[in-house]
Amino acid sequence: MNLLVLTGLVIGVLAFIFSMLGLGGAMVYIPAFTWLGFDMKTVAIPTGLLLNGVTALSAATYYLRAKMVDIRGSVPLIVTSLIAAPIGALVTPYAPRGQQTAG
Repeated sequence: MNLLVLTGLVIGVLAFIFSMLGLGGAMVYIPAFTWLGFDMKTVAIPTGLLLNGVTALSAATYYLRAKMVDIRGSVPLIVTSLIAAPIGALVTPYAPRGQQTAG
């Protein structure tokens, strides 16, 4: 079976399951891409995060339409995430690399 077809089938099934759960699936997409032989840094992580966003957005759309989302409770989380996520990405190059030991 063609690797692209196999990848599409695996990711499609995972997206279906995680969308029903209302979650993104990056925690599974990234290892799946890696196990299928894709490069971790240039393919698996970026594509996994993109699929994570698409899956979560599709679930959020459904749950919003079904009036299953507490809008007042979610607004502070959304605003905080929109502010903190880019800051975290900007300071990532300054984070220490390598193994840290307790002590």
